[in-house]
Amino acid sequence: MIGVIEAYSVMTGKEPDQDNVDAAFNEMVVTGEIEESGEEPEQVEGMIANLKEQVASGEISTQKEMEDAIDQAQQQFEITLTPEQQQQLLELLQKLDSIDLNLEDLKQQAQNIYDKLSDMGLDMDSLKEEAGGFFSRIFQAIKDFFTNLFS
Repeated sequence: MIGVIEAYSVMTGKEPDQDNVDAAFNEMVVTGEIEESGEEPEQVEGMIANLKEQVASGEISTQKEMEDAIDQAQQQFEITLTPEQQQQLLELLQKLDSIDLNLEDLKQQAQNIYDKLSDMGLDMDSLKEEAGGFFSRIFQAIKDFFTNLFS
């Protein structure tokens, strides 16, 4: 995670906002925990991306709207969340809402980073495959860290 943040700083020349870093870390932990409960990773990631997009677009902003969106997303993505996972997801959406995500800005930032990496001669398709394995290892390391910390 620290390496990703440093790479972002080097590539953009800006320090990432700490609230954004906290939200990203929180998202990784919540996503990893839901996946670890036996749900399909692609379904979980799709559900969370869908919910984030609803927050970023302003489609949902109240607690009730977020709770309803979580319920609908569970059905749409065929995921069963425990009450604790639902609460974690609600808190994540509230945190994302509080940092005022702008969907167009996020898309533009992602495109800019993609373009810079492509301009550097990196094969984005193979990088994407490697990143998937990298993030899986990060999720496992975070889980192991907290498991060992509290055991």
